[in-house]
Amino acid sequence: MAKLSDRLIKAAKGEGKDQFLGDGGGLYLRVTPVGTKVWMYRFKNATNQTKWLDLGTYPSKSLAEARADATSLKVKRREGIDPVEERARLADANRAAEAESKAKLAAFNARMKVQELYERWIALEISKRKDQGAGTRRMFEKDVLPDLGEMAVEDVRKGHIAAVVDKVLARGGNGRMAALVLSSMRQMLRFAVERDVIDGDPTATICKSRIHKPTERERVLSAEELAILIARLPNAGLCESSQLAVLAMLSTCCRVGELSKANLKDLDLDKATWRIPAENSKNKREHIVALSDFSIGVMRTLKDRADRIGSEWLLPARNKLDPHKKPLPVCEKSLSKQIGDRQRPGQKPMKGRSPLVDALVLAGGKWTAHDLRRTGATLMGELGVRPDVIERCLNHTEQDRMKRTYQRHSYQEEMRAAWSLLGDRLALISCPQANITVLPMRAA
Repeated sequence: MAKLSDRLIKAAKGEGKDQFLGDGGGLYLRVTPVGTKVWMYRFKNATNQTKWLDLGTYPSKSLAEARADATSLKVKRREGIDPVEERARLADANRAAEAESKAKLAAFNARMKVQELYERWIALEISKRKDQGAGTRRMFEKDVLPDLGEMAVEDVRKGHIAAVVDKVLARGGNGRMAALVLSSMRQMLRFAVERDVIDGDPTATICKSRIHKPTERERVLSAEELAILIARLPNAGLCESSQLAVLAMLSTCCRVGELSKANLKDLDLDKATWRIPAENSKNKREHIVALSDFSIGVMRTLKDRADRIGSEWLLPARNKLDPHKKPLPVCEKSLSKQIGDRQRPGQKPMKGRSPLVDALVLAGGKWTAHDLRRTGATLMGELGVRPDVIERCLNHTEQDRMKRTYQRHSYQEEMRAAWSLLGDRLALISCPQANITVLPMRAA
């Protein structure tokens, strides 16, 4: 049998049926009627049956490569290996390996991702918060999910958490936002631990206080500062409702969030009371504020303004309407920002914000809306109001469980007297020329 050559192979043409051109040693070139050229290896198995094994096509596999394959198969035949059976076994093994790989990939993809955990956590826990988790959602969508969203929860390590926190820290600031991001991620991952999604919390050994250690605020406005503040309010570029909000927080010792959510139906000027519903208070307990004459004047003006524009809210937002075209309540952050914007001496006004960057600057340093609440409580103390009565006016929860359980006195009369004293003091500070005498509250 003549050996094949590349010239002979190239010249071979397809005819009416397959042609088999032999090269010796069991190697053949099968030329099909359409001219396709396939290398074949022919051998007899242990039972003397003739078998053919496809080795590939020409010219993808050259003559030299086909001869090398045939020689290798001849050696295997001497070792008692059936090339057809061996190929079938290898094909089965490859199919099994591929199936296993696909199964592993499917299992990997089926593992809960951070995005999926986040959505579950939001739905089951965070959506129950007063703001339905709006702040947490913004935080995660901005700083966490872009980096970790597609990761499997069980793959998240301490280093991944630290990288997110470091990115927030790199933006500047005092670290408060970075600490909030860490705290929120910790809450979510502990939620995952409780539901057996992961075995342990990767944030457990990250110390939040090393990122940001909050300082307890002690800012209290003095009587002199209050007089200056009240005199400056009309010229500070604040709308009338914001000016009145400052006086309302001072005279009722309420939180800014409680005032921003105040509904007119909870205000009874005839009985001189303002009811803060449980859903609006920090400790989820209803609080009744007894309004002083000073507070009634402030609240009446706010109510008249709300009535004129058909709002059910004491502090309606100027440019936000509900689906019925009625004003929504002002955002509690709006009041805080307005106060902060006017205490930036020497700095350029922020875009779209007040140009009066020093209109509310006071000698004692920067102050916040919450400092007004502290200032009102401090004034009560200076007027002789007992600390336990002040705590009731602030709607603080009694820390002593025994007292909380057994002492059920309402303190309504003591609280009314305390707010009245505070209102008289603020009236005197507002109008120093007025003939007002403020007597300290008698100790019970």
